[in-house]
Amino acid sequence: MGERKCKETKCPKGNFVHQCNATFVKCEPCPSNTFTAVDNHMDSCLPCRVCPSISNLMPDVECGADRNRQCKCKPGYYCKNLTEDHCEHCSPVSRCPPGQGVTKNHTDLEDTKCKPCPDGTYNNVTDYISSCKNHTSCAYLGRHLKDPGNPTTDAKCGDFQACRSCNWMLPAGLWAGLAVTALIIFLVLFIIYRRTKRRSQNSVMISEYFSSTSPTFPPDILKCPASCGLEKYQEDQKLTHIAENHSNMDCSTKCDFGTTQVMRVSEKYTTANDCTDRIIFHSIYQSEPQETEWHD
Repeated sequence: MGERKCKETKCPKGNFVHQCNATFVKCEPCPSNTFTAVDNHMDSCLPCRVCPSISNLMPDVECGADRNRQCKCKPGYYCKNLTEDHCEHCSPVSRCPPGQGVTKNHTDLEDTKCKPCPDGTYNNVTDYISSCKNHTSCAYLGRHLKDPGNPTTDAKCGDFQACRSCNWMLPAGLWAGLAVTALIIFLVLFIIYRRTKRRSQNSVMISEYFSSTSPTFPPDILKCPASCGLEKYQEDQKLTHIAENHSNMDCSTKCDFGTTQVMRVSEKYTTANDCTDRIIFHSIYQSEPQETEWHD
């Protein structure tokens, strides 16, 4: 009965049956370098696979308690035949000789594919990674062609060609210069635009400030126009006297050339005094003796 129970009871993968009887089953983990990949009733674990270097193998996935070690071919080798989903021996890949190039790189299961280099290309090494390369273009470098080359050697260039054959170099330099010049001009114009815009905004603010503020002129600076003659001064005095008694009349001064409007004070000053021309003008000329003073 106990033996039958041991055969029917399994331990999980990564473990093995350590003890078993009619009443219980004791499982233990697999020791190092051993494994069990499935549930089992084995009394010991399986040894991990070895990847022998002599067979050109190397570890790919290391061994664990629940998995076997996986091997792969070393670089430059491939497996021709698989045995039970793993390779026992790896063979060297084919190396493409000079004049041929690699068209398909090798894998763990496939060899390298080589092909002769077509016209205009070459390969001068023997390996399993190099493909055919284009011959050097001497014309592109602005040099004379000395040797066109072949599938195993590159082309050889001679001396530089005359400048008339190097016209391809001029446009590149011109375009670079134009691009730099255009960038500098753009930056200068942008700076000028920003400064002009800033000054314009400041001017508008100042203009708005002064336009919203009415200037106030004290009465003593309002003068009769200099072109008025002395003979009109007495008439101006009369007008001033009349303006004091009639606040609604037009405040103006007559001169030889017509009527001259006297400068007005601010609206604030006008409201307070009814008329800004209610000003007594002080003559800058010395008054002449009056008739009553002659007798004195």
